[in-house]
Amino acid sequence: MTADYKAMRKAARLPERTVPICFRGDLVAEFEGLDRELQEAKLANPDSLDSGTGALLERMDAVQAEMRENTYPVVLRAMAFPDYNAFIAKHPARRDPEKDEIVRDDVALGVNVETFWPAFIRASIIDPELPTDADWEEFVAGITDYQYSQIGNTAFALNRSGVDIPFSHAASAMKRPTADE
Repeated sequence: MTADYKAMRKAARLPERTVPICFRGDLVAEFEGLDRELQEAKLANPDSLDSGTGALLERMDAVQAEMRENTYPVVLRAMAFPDYNAFIAKHPARRDPEKDEIVRDDVALGVNVETFWPAFIRASIIDPELPTDADWEEFVAGITDYQYSQIGNTAFALNRSGVDIPFSHAASAMKRPTADE
């Protein structure tokens, strides 16, 4: 079988990944409170099958469902090699004029981390669309530092990792040969 490079190249697409972002982080505290109540109820009545926990379990399920309903799959796409390199060049590492060396925060990546990360993350997000500065500001105002880092790390990995055929342990286990095969 001869691979058709031109056909493959024509069909090529840059890698994409999704980062689920829950916009209702406040519900975590409610869930944790319900979980504590559930544990206390089970300790108070260890021999009871229900221990009065049915309503707690229902509310916990409802809170989880509400969190799922308020989770948006943020989609990121890698940049083509020339675009990524041009993007890096737009954010050169800062130099400390007194020491004549690269600023400590910028050494690891070789970029100005203060300008690079916000622009890079924004440029990597393809869904939701964030065309205006106001859209971007509203988006970042609704997420935590951890969520911002998750998106940034995923964007960086898209551009700096290989594109390999994925492997799924779950699928592999389900495809194990049977005695009939």
